[in-house]
Amino acid sequence: MAYTSIDDPELYFQVKLYTGTGSSQALTFDGEEDMQPDFVWIKERDDTSAHNSYDSVRGVTKYIYVDENGGEVTDAGSLTAFGSNGFTVNNDPYINESSSTYVSYCWKGGTTSGIDTTGAEITPSGYSFNQTSGFSIVAYTGTGTDNDGVAHGLNAAPSFVISKKRSGTGAWVVKTC
Repeated sequence: MAYTSIDDPELYFQVKLYTGTGSSQALTFDGEEDMQPDFVWIKERDDTSAHNSYDSVRGVTKYIYVDENGGEVTDAGSLTAFGSNGFTVNNDPYINESSSTYVSYCWKGGTTSGIDTTGAEITPSGYSFNQTSGFSIVAYTGTGTDNDGVAHGLNAAPSFVISKKRSGTGAWVVKTC
């Protein structure tokens, strides 16, 4: 397996620990590098449930529970902004309950136009990708045909893919390629 070296990984990935306030709060990264996240996974540290995932492709206030098979949820009380160096959470108790502690894992995509669809059977309806870090978020409508290729924006085939049906229930699909 080929590995790459990224000179400054904080440009593409950040972890933010925080304590909930029960009201809106902007959370910024503590490192020297600014990074606008495109995918945020939040987990309450002192509870065994409610892993929430948010991404800039679907938009703020939309999340999917990572630890359940339910579809997308829209909630104005959840994550309300992707900032230039962090994100803002509202009063949702799963991501900002007063005095509860949380961890967030945050990835940067960044490129939102000009995706190459050559050879792909499915063109995404939205996307954000970063060729340097090898990270891509893609929203698409499936065709019902097995093994259809989806344009992803990366300069090589992905080695690891996670997908989730957004409407209705359905299991998470995790695949190594």
